[in-house]
Amino acid sequence: MLKQVLFVTFLIFCALSQNIQGGKIGGYSDVDPASINSLDELMELKRIELIARKAYSTQNNGEELLQLTRIQRQVVAGLNYRLDFDSENGDIVEIQIFDQSWTHTTEVKSITRKA
Repeated sequence: MLKQVLFVTFLIFCALSQNIQGGKIGGYSDVDPASINSLDELMELKRIELIARKAYSTQNNGEELLQLTRIQRQVVAGLNYRLDFDSENGDIVEIQIFDQSWTHTTEVKSITRKA
């Protein structure tokens, strides 16, 4: 019984802390690189960005992406990232990446052009 009460309390705490941080439970949250104080986290975001850029360039005959305009992150059994970039032809490109650090798994899930 005590374990169940502690577990429910933990779930409520997680839900409240997620709401305080402004994220949706189970959904994507915006990531603001300017507000990150951890060098490790900044390096991780840069690694994800470089993977996205390389995947796009490989798929599009060397075409390069311009500015990264938005980063979103979702906690799952690892992390899902959605990155929006400006492209050379004026479209917005969204790239979704799954990353699971403890298994050394990083996978580009999709590359989508938005007009």
